Amino acid sequence: MALESARQACDSAGVSPKDISLLILCTTTPDQSVPATSSAVAGALGIGGGAMDLNAACAGFTYGLVTAAALISSGVGRVLVIGAETLTRITNWEDRTNAFLFGDGAAAVVLEPVDGHGSLLGWNLGVDGSLIELLYADHGSGIVIRG
Repeated sequence: MALESARQACDSAGVSPKDISLLILCTTTPDQSVPATSSAVAGALGIGGGAMDLNAACAGFTYGLVTAAALISSGVGRVLVIGAETLTRITNWEDRTNAFLFGDGAAAVVLEPVDGHGSLLGWNLGVDGSLIELLYADHGSGIVIRG
């Protein structure tokens, strides 16, 4: 899904993957722990720049977008941001109170520097980690919702 959404984003932007300086793959469900799933996607696309996974769960794409904008403003060049999740792999299908909340999907966007003022208008990367025990998934287990 990440690969296909990346191809579509590059096509829509009219750029070749070879013109991408950095790929940021926002996912909480990577294909494996090591290497980063972004490496496999970058390799399949032929991206010669950097690649990294960013795990911020539901807020992942927002964190990826803000990270990409900051890196572009520092001179990185074009950044491909992908949000891709396969949450059905960690969904507890026996828990009918929440199984319907989680699904699979992917989307991508190419961001690039522009002349003049080009920036995100605003964002809020606040987090409240005080209620982590209400929604979590341990390594090797399914999503748990308590409350």
